[in-house]
Amino acid sequence: MYNIVTLQEIRKRRNVNVTAVAYVESDLNSCSMPSSSIRSLCGMSYTSPTIMVKRLDKAMTLIANSFSTLQVTLGSTCSSAVKQILCTGAYPRCSSDSTVATYGSIASGCSGLSSCPANTISLNGQTGTQICTLSGRQISLTSCGRYSMNSLNSFQCGTLPSNITFPTWLIPELPGQNAAITNLRNTLSRAGIGTSCTNRWVRISCRNVPFCSSDSKKLLGVISRQECEAAINCLPNNVQAALKLLYECSIFPDQNAQTYAVPPNQGYTNHASSVVISLSISGFL
Repeated sequence: MYNIVTLQEIRKRRNVNVTAVAYVESDLNSCSMPSSSIRSLCGMSYTSPTIMVKRLDKAMTLIANSFSTLQVTLGSTCSSAVKQILCTGAYPRCSSDSTVATYGSIASGCSGLSSCPANTISLNGQTGTQICTLSGRQISLTSCGRYSMNSLNSFQCGTLPSNITFPTWLIPELPGQNAAITNLRNTLSRAGIGTSCTNRWVRISCRNVPFCSSDSKKLLGVISRQECEAAINCLPNNVQAALKLLYECSIFPDQNAQTYAVPPNQGYTNHASSVVISLSISGFL
């Protein structure tokens, strides 16, 4: 006789064996100081949300270390505008109790943006014009909410877990992920990057947005430093060199860091997730 495993049984086994784990990126309301070179460029003496400081450190440090060259290239009016927009738009000031953060006024920098060449500013997927809309805005560092869409990019990423929540300040930025993820795949394809390597990068991009823990106290992530390094190492050497100027895998936890179990409907599936499906068809007895 045949021992046939039905589709219903496959689905049942799949649901039972899925396990999602996550790393703690920071407390939800954690605030910290950027590096000394960034503080020097921006004239900063205040703290900003830790996740922003960590994720932008590499790019902003590069800008800080090369700003004298940018001044010569862009001219005084444009370079002053760029500095104000980037410094103020990247680092809102945390309140003393770390419950809110407030963006300073970017008005003068934004008025000088017209003196710059088109597309001079691109930071974390945002243009200078988009960053200017943050001027004076206050964001909550203690609240989480659901994204109104069910996917960051339905074609590339699939459906988000049904109960995943994000910091409320981050939700308005999520619609931009759709185009960013599509553009990433197209850019890598045009550069002749192989399918396997391209898929690594798309997979990271689909899971790169930090999400809230069930108790809304922690910011969680599922990408490890090793997964990031593997994605960089699959690229051609010249692309690796350029990317390493802007991208730092050390912002992600080590794969051996402490992990936390996350209900499958509240967090991304990651490399540690397992789906066990066994099919067996035996011959005649």
